[in-house]
Amino acid sequence: MVPWEGPFYVTGTLQLVAINQKILITNTESPLATGYYFCNVYALSKEVDLPAGALARVDANLMTKNGYSNWTTKEIGIKFAQGTGPTSNKFGMTTYSVLPMTNIVGQSVSAPALPAGDLTGVQFAYSYVL
Repeated sequence: MVPWEGPFYVTGTLQLVAINQKILITNTESPLATGYYFCNVYALSKEVDLPAGALARVDANLMTKNGYSNWTTKEIGIKFAQGTGPTSNKFGMTTYSVLPMTNIVGQSVSAPALPAGDLTGVQFAYSYVL
């Protein structure tokens, strides 16, 4: 069995990717009452260079917080992709958070970002095998 190298940790970059998205939020996932809210969506992303021929994986269980791999379906996890070319081997990781801003009638709400709070400064954990 070939040993995995890592885990390695890299801090993701947080950026706003969608504004005022109408999202159903339940009272089991948030302190808010169940209903539709207009939310801002943030993506935490990072791309890393890997050695030639390496195959990477995300070690999500080693991360301090996980967002959504798909914010529209609210699947918790990390979206990842690996791309290789003649001179590069890149591994990209992304996770999303949803920040409720107003309720359906436009009243401001105060609630943490879903599913795990603010993702600022969160590090992705990954490993690779050659």
